[in-house]
Amino acid sequence: MLAFALSFDEVIVTTFTAGQQSTLPIWIFSQLVRPRDRPVTNVVATIVILITFLPIFFAQKISAELSDTEGGSK
Repeated sequence: MLAFALSFDEVIVTTFTAGQQSTLPIWIFSQLVRPRDRPVTNVVATIVILITFLPIFFAQKISAELSDTEGGSK
């Protein structure tokens, strides 16, 4: 829930500090307000979720393997 709340804060901060540049959070937010390319927005959101999820998944797998290895030797 904290990550969800902070993601909204980042859009607001980016909106005020980006100036004329179009960053990814600003682009996604503008697509939510005025949807023009909804399938493209869905694909980008899915890619962002996967980029976030994959390192967490692999870190959890490595951590689980290490804990199994340490637990088996005791």
